[in-house]
Parts: sequence; C-alpha cells; structure tokens
Amino acid sequence: MIRLEDIKQVFNPRTINENIVLRGVNLRINAGDFITVIGSNGAGKTTMFNVLSGAIIPTSGKILVGDRDITKVPEHKRAKMIGRIYQNPLLGTAGNMSLEENMVLCSKKGFRGLKISLNNELRGNFAEELKTLGMGLENRLKDRVGLLSGGQRQALTLLTTVLSRPELLLLDEHTAALDPGNAEAVMTLTRRFVEEYHITAMMVTHNMQQAINYGNRLIMLDKGRIILDISGKEKSELTVSALVAKFKAIGSTMQNNDEALLEQ
Repeated sequence: MIRLEDIKQVFNPRTINENIVLRGVNLRINAGDFITVIGSNGAGKTTMFNVLSGAIIPTSGKILVGDRDITKVPEHKRAKMIGRIYQNPLLGTAGNMSLEENMVLCSKKGFRGLKISLNNELRGNFAEELKTLGMGLENRLKDRVGLLSGGQRQALTLLTTVLSRPELLLLDEHTAALDPGNAEAVMTLTRRFVEEYHITAMMVTHNMQQAINYGNRLIMLDKGRIILDISGKEKSELTVSALVAKFKAIGSTMQNNDEALLEQ
C-alpha cells in the first residue's frame, strides 16, 4: 500500500511567480489497484506523478510505502520500486543500443555497480519475453532500438518495466503519442500485463472513455485537488456524459467554497 498524505507542491514560493500545483493531496493506493487519472491541463496530474517517482520532493506532506517514509528518497533509489512510462516512446529506451542491451539495463534498474553479462541463456529468456508482445521482436535482439517504430518501443518499455516488478507502475499518457492502431495494441498489452503480473498501476489519460474502460478505480484532479475518487459498480456504470456532469458539478461547488473562504 502507498499513501500520499497532505501533499502540497508550490513552485517559486513567496515570489511573484508562485504557483501552487498540489493543494493537500491525500490518496491511498491499494495493492492491485489500477487507477486511471483524469483532469484538465494544469490540474496537477504530472506533478503528482513527479512526486510519486521522486523526480521532485514535495513542498510538504508525506509519501509512505507501507510504514516506510520515502518522501525524500531520490528518484534513482525509487527506480526499482516505482516504474514510470512517459508519453514520448523515445524516453524509455536507449535508441543507440540493441534490444538485448536495453533489456540488460532494465534488469539492473535501481542498482548501481551490478554487472550482468549477456549469455545464450539470458538471450533465450529475453526472446521468450519479447515473444509475448506479438511483434516479432524476439527475432531482433541484436537490432538497435532506434530502428523500431514508436509503438514497438513503447511496448518494449512496457515489457521491461513490468518485468522489473515495480511496487507501483506510473503510466503517464503512455499511448498519447502513438497512432490509433499502436495505441490500441499498447493498451491491450497494458491491461494484460497489469492483470497477469498483478501490477499496482496508475494511468494518466485525457481520454475519458479510456479512463472508464480501464482499471478498477478512477480519480479526477482539478486545481491541485482530488475532487473525485470512484470504483466498483459506480465506475463500471459510468458514461462519458455522466463523468463530465460530475466534473462540472463538483468543480462548481469547490469554486463557490473557495470564493466563500476568500470573502471571510
């Protein structure tokens, strides 16, 4: 279980450019959750992921994994614990290295000074793992990753990240830069891997239908706050129009509350 407790993130504090991005976020991520995350631009989605991954240290609040406080643990030390896949498929792999070399690097993610030598047994294991993608990559172990398509690279990143068995997988709009066919293929793999490997995952998406169709839980951010957290039957019965209506209703209520506080 992972918890965010009263997380606040302020950029350029006490200056004319002060920007409050997260306003006391509280979130409990249960083992096995697949949480879809939606919200308008600037709602705080990517900043929340940056805080979880250790890319930034929050201004205040705590991040707990079980009973362990990891709030100030740097990103490279969280890499084995928290995996992240970005929107840009070029960011998850080294294009000038071969598939097998990339897979070796991912095998030692989160560790420093650990040497893993390529051998026929390891290559055979990599080939079997790549075969699960259904893209023929098991026959291209020595090819440079830079020769792959965006969809193939993102699928490779997804596979290697999942195989590292992270306690939490962050999917940061990981299909947004792909064409519809590749996006659908990567989403199919995402669902399959999350279910087969029992991965705890969070996925940011701007596609409301996708947010409804995937995962067991949906949260919505607005102006740095979680304004909606639904699961179970309520989520399964959602429609896009109902979700938009909820956003408008809750957002309006919160705006009125904020205005009332300012007037006090």
